[in-house]
Amino acid sequence: MSEIIISLLNKVKKFKDNIEFKEVLVNKNWTIYGNSELIEYEFLRNGDIVVVKNGQGFDGTWRILSNNRLQIRTDFVNNVLIFNFSITGILALKISSQNEEPFLLYDPLIVKNGDVEKYLLELSDGKINHRKKSIEDERFYRMFGPNQEGN
Repeated sequence: MSEIIISLLNKVKKFKDNIEFKEVLVNKNWTIYGNSELIEYEFLRNGDIVVVKNGQGFDGTWRILSNNRLQIRTDFVNNVLIFNFSITGILALKISSQNEEPFLLYDPLIVKNGDVEKYLLELSDGKINHRKKSIEDERFYRMFGPNQEGN
């Protein structure tokens, strides 16, 4: 993951308060960023999940656990993930048992061509403030937008 993304991720983490995690997830398509395999998730409101891995679909279940954790169960994965942050179009999650950097899921309807780095840079510069759809985006723009130092 590029240093720009890591730097922006650290700044954005501050704004995860008061997130309606379930509402962020449901009825949207989410794609894993930077993975060699194309993996897409669709979280359904009833707790079902559809995972598409390289064009092959898998059914499973998902549920939100305490402390901003998310459990996903399918035929090929059974993980507990820790919710790190969300802004419109991007989620950062960590695998609970691993001490690694978060991985990103993005909404391909918002993050055009899967270019997460460009999207984050434009969001931090205020170039895409017309896409602000949440309080997290507004806070991010005020803290890290033009003429702001952000730390």
